[in-house]
Amino acid sequence: MCEQALNFDENHAETSEGLRIGKDLIKATVPFAEVSARRSWWHVGTTFAMLAAALIVAGLTPWWPLQLLASLLAAMLMVRVFITYHDYMHRAILVRSRTAWILFRLYSALALTPPRSWKKSHNYHHGHVGQISSSSIGRVT
Repeated sequence: MCEQALNFDENHAETSEGLRIGKDLIKATVPFAEVSARRSWWHVGTTFAMLAAALIVAGLTPWWPLQLLASLLAAMLMVRVFITYHDYMHRAILVRSRTAWILFRLYSALALTPPRSWKKSHNYHHGHVGQISSSSIGRVT
């Protein structure tokens, strides 16, 4: 399977119906490049509010099935919060917002992902995506 991925050629992509490549792919992403602080705040605010509510329900309800459901919902919302943090750290949303700066610094403390450390490791990740090295595969004996 790894060899198939390494030997992939662009002609193979054309066999997949509806797959966009090259300029068509760039053109299709243009509508998503528009920045909207209002929309960003809607997503960030509602996500943090729902996470807080789910954690409160999970922590305060005496009925275990509801605790379980609220905990599962909170876990999924934590993933969504991380995605908004990821976008914020890439400067894709709420770039000049002091409130977002404070909110995401508080989140980074909760998630144990301080911005300096996250940037260093994540930028390394972006610089090495798709590179297979012996250190990442495991020891071959």
